[in-house]
Amino acid sequence: MMKKLLFTAIALSLLTSHAYADRSTNGCEIKKQNIQKQMEYAKAHGNQYRIQGLERALQNVERYCTPEKVVENTRLELREKQLDVKERELELKEAQLKGDADKIAKQERKLAEEKADLKAIEEELNLLTK
Repeated sequence: MMKKLLFTAIALSLLTSHAYADRSTNGCEIKKQNIQKQMEYAKAHGNQYRIQGLERALQNVERYCTPEKVVENTRLELREKQLDVKERELELKEAQLKGDADKIAKQERKLAEEKADLKAIEEELNLLTK
């Protein structure tokens, strides 16, 4: 759970730092830059399997990525995340009706994570469509 949140924060910071550095950069370039940063990190930590996977990902981005696909995929991801947030809200309400403090706290954490992910996707889409 914490790993996912940390990964989301790192991914968002990489995305926003590169996007703000050059507003004319399209989504595919941002993806390439993010993958290259991850490769640098994997190389620094000697993670050969991660490097190989990232090299394939980079090749796929170079071969198949178009700015339109990036925006379309991000919009789809946004819709999915909105549904996830609604589901977590319902789970929280259910826990609140049962009155179980542990389940309420757990559902509040899950909802907060989903909302943070949603915000990151919204910001990414905003950057991609400027």
